Amino acid sequence: MHALFFLAFEDIGTAQSKLLKGTVLDESNLPLPGATVKVDGTNVHTTTGPDGKFELSLPSKNDGTFTVQFLGYVDTKVKIGNQTEFNVIMEPDRMALQEAVVSAGYGTMRKSDITGALTSVIVDDVTSRRVTSIDQLLSGRAAGVVVTQGSAAPGGAIKIRIRGTSSLRGDNEPLYVVDGSILQADAMADPLSTYGQNKGNATQEGQNPLSMINPQDIESIEILKDASATAIYGSQGANGVVLITTKQAGKGKMSIKYNGTFTVSTLAKKLELLSLQEYVDFRNALYLANGNTTDKMDMTNLVETDWQERIFQPSFSQVHRLSIMGNNKGTNYYIAGGFSDRNGLVSTTGLDQQDLRVNLKQELNDYINLTSNTMLSRTVNNMTTGANLNGNASLLYQVLAKGPYEGNYNADGIFDESSVLETPLTWLDNYDDETEEFRVNSVLGIDAKLTKWLTWSNKLTIDYRSSSRLRWYGPGTYQGNLANGQASLAEMRTFTYNVESLLQFNKKFASFHNISGTAGIVFNDKTYKFNGAVGENFANFLLRGSGIAAAQTYYPIVYNANDQQLFSALARLIYSYKDKYVLTATFRADGSSKFYGANKFAYFPSFAGAWRITEEPFMDNVNFVSNLKLRLGWGQVGNQAVAPYQTLPLYNKNSYAQSGNGGIITGYVPGNIANNDLKWETSEQTNIGLDVGLFRDRVNFSVDAYLKNTKDLLQQFAVPSSTGFKNMWLNRGVIQNKGIEATLNATILRFAEFEWNLSANISVNRNKIISLGMEPTQIGALKDVAGYLGSNITSGQSIQAPANAFFEGMPIGVFFGYQTAGIMSQDFYDNQDPSNRLKLNGNEIKPGDIIYVDQNGDNNVTPDDRVIIGDPNPDFTYGFQTGFIYKNLSLDISFNGSFGAQIVNATRARLENLSEANNKFRPAVVNAWTQENQDTYYPKIGYVPMTSNLTDRFIEDASFLRIESISLGYTLNLRKWMKFVQSLTINASVNNLWVFTNYSGYDPEVDSFTNDPNRIGIDLNSYPRSRNFILGVSLTF
Repeated sequence: MHALFFLAFEDIGTAQSKLLKGTVLDESNLPLPGATVKVDGTNVHTTTGPDGKFELSLPSKNDGTFTVQFLGYVDTKVKIGNQTEFNVIMEPDRMALQEAVVSAGYGTMRKSDITGALTSVIVDDVTSRRVTSIDQLLSGRAAGVVVTQGSAAPGGAIKIRIRGTSSLRGDNEPLYVVDGSILQADAMADPLSTYGQNKGNATQEGQNPLSMINPQDIESIEILKDASATAIYGSQGANGVVLITTKQAGKGKMSIKYNGTFTVSTLAKKLELLSLQEYVDFRNALYLANGNTTDKMDMTNLVETDWQERIFQPSFSQVHRLSIMGNNKGTNYYIAGGFSDRNGLVSTTGLDQQDLRVNLKQELNDYINLTSNTMLSRTVNNMTTGANLNGNASLLYQVLAKGPYEGNYNADGIFDESSVLETPLTWLDNYDDETEEFRVNSVLGIDAKLTKWLTWSNKLTIDYRSSSRLRWYGPGTYQGNLANGQASLAEMRTFTYNVESLLQFNKKFASFHNISGTAGIVFNDKTYKFNGAVGENFANFLLRGSGIAAAQTYYPIVYNANDQQLFSALARLIYSYKDKYVLTATFRADGSSKFYGANKFAYFPSFAGAWRITEEPFMDNVNFVSNLKLRLGWGQVGNQAVAPYQTLPLYNKNSYAQSGNGGIITGYVPGNIANNDLKWETSEQTNIGLDVGLFRDRVNFSVDAYLKNTKDLLQQFAVPSSTGFKNMWLNRGVIQNKGIEATLNATILRFAEFEWNLSANISVNRNKIISLGMEPTQIGALKDVAGYLGSNITSGQSIQAPANAFFEGMPIGVFFGYQTAGIMSQDFYDNQDPSNRLKLNGNEIKPGDIIYVDQNGDNNVTPDDRVIIGDPNPDFTYGFQTGFIYKNLSLDISFNGSFGAQIVNATRARLENLSEANNKFRPAVVNAWTQENQDTYYPKIGYVPMTSNLTDRFIEDASFLRIESISLGYTLNLRKWMKFVQSLTINASVNNLWVFTNYSGYDPEVDSFTNDPNRIGIDLNSYPRSRNFILGVSLTF
């Protein structure tokens, strides 16, 4: 057992009597890098380099044979004799397709046996070096998978959707499984949000849970999309499953690799704001529009400042990583460690990370294997404020709204050099938000081969997270000024252990029948603890947030803890007849501590089949078709993403001020209405797919169509105020998602030293709310509609209204508000009946004002005139990549895009409010309505817009095509000159080179509130994306 954790590297002897050299080529005479070459009957072996060449020392007096092996090709045995140089041509293995195995959840399966919708994402060394997180490996590379950023800051929150949104209140994120360990991704909340101040925004300022895994450690990624594939995960599989396999313990001699990445990041796009002269002219025009008779602002002594250039500055990042893999005395090992220093465009933002991964495998004998995959990481993430619900309390808002000069003007228009309140610079100097996390994840396994066809696998997973978040508002921020300094400290601890015991079998009968499968039990226990404190009123600010103990005023301490368990029994059976017909059945039973009584257990079955048409005799003469498979599957999966204890009565602590002496009385009151009938959300999905391989699989095409209905939606329904509560959890409603996905992978050209590869995918998803379990009513201008509105975009001075609506018969989260019809002209105003002019909430719409559409014809626009005005859901998403290889030179280009989605540009809503004296979106000012310029899109200066409801003026087309990356690499074989260095690879890349879009904001691929189900498709002061110039260096020893 101790050999599993102790490695002693032997000295490599150099005695030799003969040196063998050669090149390994495929059937098209192209080199095969990474092929294994072994002298038969000895332990002498090596692997081919990037050019397919190899060298190895032949033991003395050995003139026998050596064998060359490469995945997908027939093993080739070569007689040595008196030769010293060889050209080995490998023959493709016709059985390779069906024998190749892929991860499928709780085990593997032959690729030929796949009956569900499973997508493999290719992870090569070049791609993994130029990305900083796994989500970037998925963006545009997998059909049906949509990745959206909440914040482009280092480590910023992300949103991933597989085949659409399936829950209105529950979690919609897929399940992430790393080496069989379910990745826990609890958000590190801010205590200020707990007190209901709308000061914190845990959704926009959350962290990316995938950032803890270094992309360079990834061996493969499989995405399970339909219910027949995800049913093995039962109540955790409703949103799809992402299976991440890290590089496993290597075989063969020791190989050492160093990877270094150096990145310069710049602002990809600037918004068009006013210059200093334009701003002064606007301020004076606004002053006159408000009834004043003299100008109030001049440019004397003002220093013009472009705050976007001042705050969003080029940054430098670096990543260094060293890995060692090989075998020593029966112990296979992969050890990798390194550090990254990633800096954002804002100088106070960044992510520092150190991590170590140790993957070991020990073959004790022919029957028992031990494995250990352990990861340790420490991450420090510094953030800034973006989509703060109060609107003003945000550095990113101040960058755009602050006048283009140093210092402040007061309310009387007098320049105040002493003012330090709410400018971009004071935000930099007076705001901290740092999260520090330490994490240990370890997967220990033992596999016992009981017979030739039966294996008993046992696995123990331990995942420990310790996180803290320290936040500081200094006196130079509005919030900190009111509180005389405000600090918050939150600490979170989670400990999860998972035990699984599985029997896995693979048995062939009578040459034609093959049965394989998995059966076993899984137990998962997770403990969660959170505490937070907020302090205000500091005597001095030298210690900033770390001096929270010196605060003179404290909020009550927040403490939350819960423990949740999941016990499961699962089974999967795969039957194959002549490798032609494949049937799969899966069953899982889950029992969750989140539910009480009769609904504690739920059962999730699935059935699927495949017909490999190419194995039929009538296809024997169709030589150009190498694979043709039809798949059909059905299954049910669940979603238990609801807070623990909702089926039990809870009590909350409340504190009250005692009259008279000012003391505090603390008591406990009921905190919820328990619902003993609460149960799982259940998704039922049918999938049909076709896989086509042409010309020995040089061209592969897959298409899938699916229909997914999710019922018993977990929702919070309003209850009568007489109960003492606002709402309770109930199961009501049905959501439908349906769509088509297509993927193409092809080798377009292949010559002796040149290769051109292409991959592309496109996805169409349509979602609809079938029912909500609510009584129809009138909402706005819509009559007899069942539904509800989402949460307000802000509580500040921007849009104090919901953007989204959830109506039966409509897509999820449609935009709801007022339609507009341009700007009121003088002629149109004059030609109206003076006694019945168009009004807005009883007030006349004057020349230069925005015209709101009167839906009911009463000439008075009110909330009853609101209608559906947009849709955040895209018509389709797509991505394509192409790569060229010439000798040792490679060029890769990647694109991704979306068409038809719309987005609420809430940032522009504030920048086009021409009644406020902050900086503005330039077109709104220079093209503002005047008596001389009435044919315009923008209202007059001084016009007070409606902020209580959303209008279609700020709903924009979010369609885009992004040049995601261009990467040029060259590999130099150094074996000829340096004995212990195999190769040097240099890559130069540009990420986010250009975006073709009509969107006026920083980037259309954003969702400021990330995973908030009540705020969808909104851009509010989001951290802008950068354009990254990357130099990568890789040395293999």
